[in-house]
Amino acid sequence: MPRVTKFARAQSVRFKDMFATPTNIALMLGFAVSVPISVGLNYTRAYTLNETIFKTDIDSRTEALSRLAAIPVVCASINWFVQHLRKTVFFWERRTDEDRFLHIHTTRHDWWDWKSVGLMTMASLFLIRNACCHMLEDHVSQQVHFCFTGGMVLLAVYGYFMVLDKIDGNVQNMIMDQEIINQSKCVQKMQDIVTKISRTQKKDRDIVYSFAHTHTVPAKVLHYIWSIYYLVGKILGALMVMAYFAQIDADTINRFVLGSLLLSGAASGGFMLELGPSTISLLRMSLYKPFYVGDLVTLNHTGASGMSNALVGFVENITMMYVVIRNFEMKQVWVSHKAFNELIIQNWTRRPTKTVLLNIGISTRSPLQKVQRLQEFGKRWIKESPDIQQDNYQKCHITSTSNGYNIEIIFFPMVGVSHRQIRQKFLIAIMEAAQRLNVPFVPLQIMQNFCEDVDPAGGEVMSEATAVAKEVGLDDLMPDPNDLLERGKE
Repeated sequence: MPRVTKFARAQSVRFKDMFATPTNIALMLGFAVSVPISVGLNYTRAYTLNETIFKTDIDSRTEALSRLAAIPVVCASINWFVQHLRKTVFFWERRTDEDRFLHIHTTRHDWWDWKSVGLMTMASLFLIRNACCHMLEDHVSQQVHFCFTGGMVLLAVYGYFMVLDKIDGNVQNMIMDQEIINQSKCVQKMQDIVTKISRTQKKDRDIVYSFAHTHTVPAKVLHYIWSIYYLVGKILGALMVMAYFAQIDADTINRFVLGSLLLSGAASGGFMLELGPSTISLLRMSLYKPFYVGDLVTLNHTGASGMSNALVGFVENITMMYVVIRNFEMKQVWVSHKAFNELIIQNWTRRPTKTVLLNIGISTRSPLQKVQRLQEFGKRWIKESPDIQQDNYQKCHITSTSNGYNIEIIFFPMVGVSHRQIRQKFLIAIMEAAQRLNVPFVPLQIMQNFCEDVDPAGGEVMSEATAVAKEVGLDDLMPDPNDLLERGKE
């Protein structure tokens, strides 16, 4: 990518950071206190009643030890599958040929994938729980089953919360990335323009009809929507943990979850149907950044340059459901996020330079040699100008004779050169050249070829005009290589 952003530089959560918070330390201390006490109580009960804790039959012990013996191969298999998926399916983590040549020494990451730790822990706890249930007596195995299942529930919910936090962190990083972009001078310049044109300079009207801030980023609006899912997901996970430790039976929990999903789906179905396409549109805007607040854009369905069926204006604000465009008539146009799934966006602000396109009409009464001399002058002027890109597309040719000679001129100013100034400089030079050559300009929109009846003496007049055209000097009108236009201003 040409630009490395904070979102791209965001690192994964380190394994040691998972246990660095006081709440996680308190959770581990709780397990360290509760598990030994529970084991001690069961041992005291068995010792008092003269009962055994472990089963005496060899089949149960063998089956339990077999499950414990399967832990290494299960963990190794999970680690292999996770690394295989990351290297083959996740394209952003595939190694390039250059990485393979540079990666000569084997590191611990080639043997161990920390992202598989959670799955390996869950599988190990599952096998240990089964082994304990086969090895221990029933009055002990039930409590062990409850403790191990509770630990697995906590671990699963913790991993689920980590996924939610990771998504939330990525959205926050996108917000930071776009806020940094908003601090750049070019974006602030366009946002200041939008702020000025959208204000009436009347405080009471501006409070009612104008946005207080016109620098909203799509990722921030996306975060508003994501916060709903984030909050519901956290509450649902917490309720699952509370339901398990409250010893609510599985059927009741399943009915509760199903009823909650049906009720919430019925209550917010219409809202989500409306919000879903908006969320997708906001995600696209946050990832690809087709425009910033303040950019001048054109919206249409074909991508054509015509303005008849297009919306042209400045992006004034981005809300949860709409993008607000301030058109050139100073009207607010509210475009729904769903509409952007079908609209083609043309961003005028991101042009490195603005094209100069001119069409000059010349009367057909002008001698052809004079017209050709003027066309050659324009082409030469463009070639010798230091304010025009010489390696880009250029054009200065006669393209039509319907309403007179039509000379079409196309060139691109140097980056930072005002297209208005270079266009004015070129027009003054070519008008001076036309005046010296006595070549009249005519409007192209009038259906008239500006020709008169043929004069019998026209041949002699044309010959004299041709001789005059060859004698007129135009070299002094060529651009001075030392007379450069000011860069960086429009």
